[in-house]
Amino acid sequence: MERTGSKHPTILPLSPGNGHNPLELTLYVPGTQGESELVPKPVLKKRIEDAEKKMSELFEGYTEVDATGGWVNDSHKLIQEPQAKVTAYTTQKALSKGRKGFEQYVQKIKKDYDQSAIAIEYEGDLFFYKDKK
Repeated sequence: MERTGSKHPTILPLSPGNGHNPLELTLYVPGTQGESELVPKPVLKKRIEDAEKKMSELFEGYTEVDATGGWVNDSHKLIQEPQAKVTAYTTQKALSKGRKGFEQYVQKIKKDYDQSAIAIEYEGDLFFYKDKK
């Protein structure tokens, strides 16, 4: 059965009327406190579980993938850290309803984890939540 009307028409084994969550929103959960202090595994696990719960509350579910990320700091040093990508697939209605809560959560973990930025991926584009200047 060919689906049309979506931004990405595909062939799906589902009949019309089944659920479709076309929007993808990913929160990158950092494995450091501050710039480069690695947190213990139980702390990272708790951070991930908190993000999973929040994404589920706001957007009705999540998928989590463990990852390693890296970036270069102002001293040109490569900082690598374990992290998790917690992704919600959602609808425009749920995104609109949960957006403020999501932004508040990102602002909170940025402060709690002493991060200069929190990475967020939306529909394949990467954004960095930083302090407003």
